[in-house]
Amino acid sequence: MMTPLMAYYRPSTVTEAVTTFRQLRQDGHHPAYWSGGTEILTRRRLHEIYPGAVVDIKGIPEVGQHAVHGRDMIFGAGISLWEIARADYWPLLTATADRVADHTSRVQITLGGNIASHLPYREAVLPWMLVDATAWVGTIKGIQTRPFCKLFDGRLVLADDEFLVALQVSRDVASFPYTSRKMTRRDWVNYPLVSISATKDVHTIHAAFSGYALEPFRDDAIDRVLSEEDLPYAVRAERAVAAIPRKAISDIHGSAAYRKFVTQYTLASIIEVLEGGQ
Repeated sequence: MMTPLMAYYRPSTVTEAVTTFRQLRQDGHHPAYWSGGTEILTRRRLHEIYPGAVVDIKGIPEVGQHAVHGRDMIFGAGISLWEIARADYWPLLTATADRVADHTSRVQITLGGNIASHLPYREAVLPWMLVDATAWVGTIKGIQTRPFCKLFDGRLVLADDEFLVALQVSRDVASFPYTSRKMTRRDWVNYPLVSISATKDVHTIHAAFSGYALEPFRDDAIDRVLSEEDLPYAVRAERAVAAIPRKAISDIHGSAAYRKFVTQYTLASIIEVLEGGQ
């Protein structure tokens, strides 16, 4: 069965993109915003979605920006994970993005597309869950800024006609101690049993998780346990896993029990790295 054709629109401003999206929706075309397009094409082939039109946001200059401005770093939602790794402005984001899928896919997968994905992993979001970041959101009134922590709760929470334009964060985060781990059953290109991005701010370890549960998450209680410096690494790791408020999933990649085991082992190693082997 052939998939139906899609109408294609490439606006040059945020307002034009949202206006076009709204008009297409009103006309019954079931539009979708297009960034890298990898997931839309895959889901169409699987007959999961049938958008009658796509609005390509990569013609909007702010979506494609990737630069350091003063004390801040700005990452457009339309830049690919490969471009992020090549520029290496933020080592934690580089390390995390460089382990998503394979090289060929990373050239196409965009930052915004990965964060807004319908897949449960969305690994590129993990570093952003650990810092005080600002999201640029495309709305009918143009670009609005919102705290990223208010927009992401396992999934990106936006109005149907809004889209992520860019993410902004202080350059200071690039100097924080960090580590990023992706644990798989076999080849690291596969979907993760668990992916963990972690950083340390003074005396506090912050960690964000993907693959363990049905959506990415972080939790203050886990951070507190990980940061109890008077306890051995292994004890902290065990207690941190016990404090995880999400249910570990069981799938073809691994059972819930195996995921917990791998997560505990990985957390002990992460603590050791972030505390410099003390």
